[in-house]
Amino acid sequence: MGNRISVLAVDDDPNMLEGLSEVLELEGFEVRTAPSAAAALQAAASAAPDLVLSDYQLPDSSGLELCAKLAKARPGVPLLMLTGRTLSPQEKAAGRACGVREYITKPFNMPELVALLRALVPGRH
Repeated sequence: MGNRISVLAVDDDPNMLEGLSEVLELEGFEVRTAPSAAAALQAAASAAPDLVLSDYQLPDSSGLELCAKLAKARPGVPLLMLTGRTLSPQEKAAGRACGVREYITKPFNMPELVALLRALVPGRH
C-alpha cells in the first residue's frame, strides 16, 4: 500500500461506490468497496484500511452498528458516516459513541471530502 491512503467505502448504492472509487483513485487513494456491513467487515479484516467511509443506512445493518464493530476490530481507524438526511443531535451523539469521527451529508463536495480524508490520516497522501 505504500504511502497511499487506503479507504474502505461502504454503501448499498453501486453508483455512489463507483463515483467515490473513481474520484478517490484519481486523487491517489487506494479504494476498496463493500455493498453491505457483512462485506465491509470482511474487507476490513483482510485489507486493514486507513479509514472507513460508511453509509448511515445499509441493507443488512445500520451504519452505526457497523462502525461500532469496526471500532472494536480496528481501533484508531477513522470512521466517517455518509448520510442522505439531516441527523438529530442524539443520532450524531450515538454515532460518536460508536466511534464516528465525522458526518458527511449527501450530496457532498468531493474536494472537501478529499481534504478531510487526507487530514484524518496525516503524513500520508
